Amino acid sequence: MQKKKNKKGNHLHAIVLIALMMVAVSACKKKSSELSRPYFSEQFYTYYKNFYIEGVNMSRIHIEGAPYNKYALYLLEVRIIGCNKEQRKRHDDWEGGIEYPFCFGTIDPIKDIVFKTSKNKIISPNPLNLTHKFILMKNKDEDGYKGVCYENEFDCLPSDISNPVRAVSGFHKQRFLRPGSREEDTLNYLITFYKSQRLPDSIIINGSTTTIKSKINNTNDNSVYIIKDL
Repeated sequence: MQKKKNKKGNHLHAIVLIALMMVAVSACKKKSSELSRPYFSEQFYTYYKNFYIEGVNMSRIHIEGAPYNKYALYLLEVRIIGCNKEQRKRHDDWEGGIEYPFCFGTIDPIKDIVFKTSKNKIISPNPLNLTHKFILMKNKDEDGYKGVCYENEFDCLPSDISNPVRAVSGFHKQRFLRPGSREEDTLNYLITFYKSQRLPDSIIINGSTTTIKSKINNTNDNSVYIIKDL
């Protein structure tokens, strides 16, 4: 009789042990699964609705093989910083999905852009009449290409810089403005003048409430660029 009781007790003990092991394994699996999932905060990203212009650089360049002998070419680089941020949910497993930053443009819309010579005379760019509004080019000594906008109608440039998302359409946006959380960026523009006239010495960007001034670098040493076919 005692042996039967012991057998029954052992059998119950084994069942209890198996049940406990199953619970432990289940808990481990659950814990492992929870750890592999991103934290709640990582399901969101910071989106910058607007931006302000931090500063500009404008330098003389030379484009290799381009038939622009009568033109002086300049690369205008506009450094921007994102503002008016908000938290948005991620899309398609990568930050921001296909939504581009700064979709509401600058917080201080540009009224006009002025170029002045060293004699303080205002001059206007001269168009190349390119068929493309967007080109890819890189410094000969660098690896990656950068997206550069070009306007035959110079009067459009202030609005293009004020809202770059609208200015560049189609697949070119991904070369000009990276999707997702992008607090800082640089917008690039090609500006051209006739060599026969006095060249610009300074650039002034007049916003509604701010003015940005910068000297122009007129030396084109080591500034040879290559254009890539689109």
